[in-house]
Amino acid sequence: MFSGCAPYVCVIAKHSLAKTVYGIEINPNAHQFGLDNTKKNKLEERTKLFCGDVRSVLPRIHKKFHRIVMPLPKTADEFLPLALKYLKPGGIIHYYSFLGEEQIDTVGKERVREICTLSKKKCRILHVRRAGQHAPYVWRVCYDVKIQ
Repeated sequence: MFSGCAPYVCVIAKHSLAKTVYGIEINPNAHQFGLDNTKKNKLEERTKLFCGDVRSVLPRIHKKFHRIVMPLPKTADEFLPLALKYLKPGGIIHYYSFLGEEQIDTVGKERVREICTLSKKKCRILHVRRAGQHAPYVWRVCYDVKIQ
């Protein structure tokens, strides 16, 4: 989800055993850069990139996934239920959020659990990582969430 110019798509396709890595990006310019990046890295055979809103593109793919990466920290909350719908049982979501230092272990985890509960999914948070600073005392945080 939110693949941009496909940095995650390229890295995952190049360094994993995944048969196919999918990317969905709404910005046509970023999507074109993603196509260029997969071509330059000779990954066209192992990647499939789609241009459009993830809410309309994901249902048209007709697949469920082992992993979903959601690197859109500002509004990821509104897309987590959609990701949960298209994740295979036992799959993992890499969910990003912007949080203050004191919120990482409380508010962030509670938000993930609440959305999973509302979607009738059981979850276990495997890891919590700071993935960069967004502003003073505000972090981009990645929650690795396994769905039962």
